[in-house]
Amino acid sequence: MSAATPAGKGPLGALGGALGRLFTDPNPILVKELRAIFRTSLFIRFLYLSTGAVGVIVLAGGAITAAGPVAPADVGQIVFQIFFSMALLLITLVAPGYAATALTGEKETGTYESLILSGMSPGRIVWGKFVAAYASFTLVLVAVAPVVGIAFLFGGISPWHVVTGYIGLLYALGAAIAFGVAV
Repeated sequence: MSAATPAGKGPLGALGGALGRLFTDPNPILVKELRAIFRTSLFIRFLYLSTGAVGVIVLAGGAITAAGPVAPADVGQIVFQIFFSMALLLITLVAPGYAATALTGEKETGTYESLILSGMSPGRIVWGKFVAAYASFTLVLVAVAPVVGIAFLFGGISPWHVVTGYIGLLYALGAAIAFGVAV
């Protein structure tokens, strides 16, 4: 450490402090929402049905493409494109609607007033709802991840293509969830 930068200060010290606060004082809305989301059978059904649907569509697209006179590397690239197109379609169609119900669900159950009176700032409430919806859809993207392995069987793509595609999906997911919470 240099004499100009005291211990615990600077960008890494601030990051460590933020992570420490995250684990010592988690957002109560985030904890409540995640517990509620992961306990419902509807979310579990959505998880396996969306994974199955994306898998069947990718397999069907790969089989149709591979049946023709196409090089295996080209089939791998097409399967890759089908997979990420289906994942993006899933994100853009379902995530905003799901996130939009985050605050309206509080009004329907009659807990909106107690949420406002909890003493938390509106920003912390919205941030908890956003992160909970983002985390649940990130779990959906993790569940569908093995399907992209079909593209590796044919070749034509590298793991970096998949990493770049998932980074793009996570950015798109953030925008979709933010739109849904804003609505």
